Amino acid sequence: MQISRQLNIWRKLYGSVITGFESVSGVEVVSKLQTDPPIIGRGFVQFILDAQRIPEALRLRSVDNMFAVVYEDNLEGLRRDTINDAMNRIKNEIPRINWKTAVECWEIAHGKQIPGGVGGRHANRIRLDLG
Repeated sequence: MQISRQLNIWRKLYGSVITGFESVSGVEVVSKLQTDPPIIGRGFVQFILDAQRIPEALRLRSVDNMFAVVYEDNLEGLRRDTINDAMNRIKNEIPRINWKTAVECWEIAHGKQIPGGVGGRHANRIRLDLG
């Protein structure tokens, strides 16, 4: 099944890397994917890539796990909150996640569509029930 997407939709990808191999992974990202130099930190590389090239990123040999970043924020003070307060704060962030991007990245990575996914005929019927 062919999945058609708009061209040049850029996505931030996060790859976990064995500690100590971050620079090797950074070189591999630049050389194999022709991207700008990635952000490198302890145990990870992070870079921007055209969504259509996600399958190529999944073939990187120096990356253990690859994630599409669909939400990024810092919730200060979660450790000081009670468990219920912390869970409520996290729960309140869920609607801010770009679920369309998450589904789209999965569909591209796997080369198939999720029933009711981004372009599916039931896409407008899906809702997130947090109650």
